[in-house]
Amino acid sequence: MLFALTLVHEFLHVQLGALLDLVPLHGPASPARSHAPWRPDPRPLDALLQGTYAHLGVCDFWHTERSTAAPSPRAGREHATWYGYNRGAVDTLLGSGELLPAGRRFTEGMRAALARLGGD
Repeated sequence: MLFALTLVHEFLHVQLGALLDLVPLHGPASPARSHAPWRPDPRPLDALLQGTYAHLGVCDFWHTERSTAAPSPRAGREHATWYGYNRGAVDTLLGSGELLPAGRRFTEGMRAALARLGGD
């Protein structure tokens, strides 16, 4: 199970990297740093965007595990944790002022995906 979770996480990093080769989502790197809920150190916007997208996949993974597998307290805890982390990160990204219009649309799409995953 954890191997599958790792594959999902890493594939989303690659997927977003490919998108960033085609469409700029944020302006030039700035010295600003933001809190990433899953890390102790503040992150630049590009790293926060990468982490948020990859962890959206983690949240989706645990949502699926808690929805389709035999009831698992771990799946419920993990989903709640990653949902909260991602919600906070999306809010940080949208409030950063560093996203370009395409980046705002992309991040709003992450917010919509989180809403579908539910936070209960």
